[in-house]
Amino acid sequence: MSNVVKEDIDALNAVLTVTVSKENYLAKFNKELAKYKDKARMKGFRQGKTPESLVRKLYGKPILSEILDNEFQHQLYHYLDDNKLNLIGSPILSEETDKLDINVEQMLDYTMKFDIALQPDFEIDGLNKIQVFDHYEVEVSDETANKEFDDAMKTLGERVESAAEILAGDLVKLEVVNEELGIENEFSLEWDSMSEDLKSQLLNSKIGDTLNLDPLTLEEGRDEAFSKRYFLGLEADDIRELPATFDFKISSASRVVMPEITEENLHKVFGEEINTQEEALAEIKKAFKRQHVPMADAILFRHFQDRLMELNQFELPEKFIQRFYQVNNDGLGDEQAKKLVESSRRALNWDVLSSKMSRKFNISISENEIRKELMNTILGYLGGQMQGMSDFIMDWVERMMKEEKSVTEAQNRVFSRKLHQAIEQEVSINTVLVSEERLKEIWDELVKSAKTEEEAELAALDAGSEDAAEVETEA
Repeated sequence: MSNVVKEDIDALNAVLTVTVSKENYLAKFNKELAKYKDKARMKGFRQGKTPESLVRKLYGKPILSEILDNEFQHQLYHYLDDNKLNLIGSPILSEETDKLDINVEQMLDYTMKFDIALQPDFEIDGLNKIQVFDHYEVEVSDETANKEFDDAMKTLGERVESAAEILAGDLVKLEVVNEELGIENEFSLEWDSMSEDLKSQLLNSKIGDTLNLDPLTLEEGRDEAFSKRYFLGLEADDIRELPATFDFKISSASRVVMPEITEENLHKVFGEEINTQEEALAEIKKAFKRQHVPMADAILFRHFQDRLMELNQFELPEKFIQRFYQVNNDGLGDEQAKKLVESSRRALNWDVLSSKMSRKFNISISENEIRKELMNTILGYLGGQMQGMSDFIMDWVERMMKEEKSVTEAQNRVFSRKLHQAIEQEVSINTVLVSEERLKEIWDELVKSAKTEEEAELAALDAGSEDAAEVETEA
């Protein structure tokens, strides 16, 4: 009979000795061997008449090897599940375990040893009302709301050409002609995309004026390739040396005239439930706040992580984790594995802590929740439109359910939300009003920090790959 024996090395490490007896695999082996015998086409024998001894000799080892592998995995994970062992990583073959010497002539019992790392045992600190966390909420200014209102209403407005003057917000058309270089091009610029310097010059100019401008400074964030192609009309392979500035003539300027603010127009833009400008502005502010909730929640969750990991310090089975990385990253040397352990310490600590909280809060995720998450992801791709597309979307969901990566990512998102909600119920939340700009600053700082951690981990992996390549070259 197959069995598993656990030997504790210390509080964080153990060895599982798994034995698969011949009684457990013999029937499966004989059944698979018979299938091969029935299908075998060998010279000198009719199909299905090849002697079993010959089939055993030719195919026995790979057949038995696959059966034993499955049996070891089944026994191992069945034991882990039955005994509710909370692991770090997954079992890896013990260094003292030799490769199985499979004998298909004598049906033997086979034994393998697996190293496992156990999550540390501790009481979670910090899940109480003493812990206060700031949750940011965007404060929408009247100026911002009025601009959003004007932009929305202008979708019903009429665009008119300016006779001479140029006003802030205009769509401006510029023309550049350089006969010597064979350049002739006309293009339009949206006001919000223009550089501040260009805006200033345009406000002090009129239609028909000529401005000497550097094409690289017309719009914010444009590179040389874009500027040459869009503003000068040059092909990408044009490598001529060009002057720093060109004369640009202001061909025209146009603007959208605000339509009359009537109940009918408000209904067209904001929906039947909005009857006044005041109601529209209130709804804009609500929508603006909702728009920034995911970012604010992500910042709060990061702060949950930082505080809880600061309050809950524990040891990790570093030697096991180092070897686990080496087993799963071919060619990773000892020093690189140590660096990888160090660079991924935060993620490892959070995995342990979140796993423990998951059990504390009894967090579970159903298949229906994963399907719903995938559907919401797809609706996000489609701009929230589902009308007439339900069958298409459901087919898409079914395809994603067959993709391990998609399912895992959806499951992680659902888990993070549930954990966030559970933690939020245990601690104190202080709402802090901030501007949109300040929220984005906080977000950028968070992203930069996370990127640094990720880069450190990737650098350790890359260093291991480079060392492995050097060893191969030297060999």
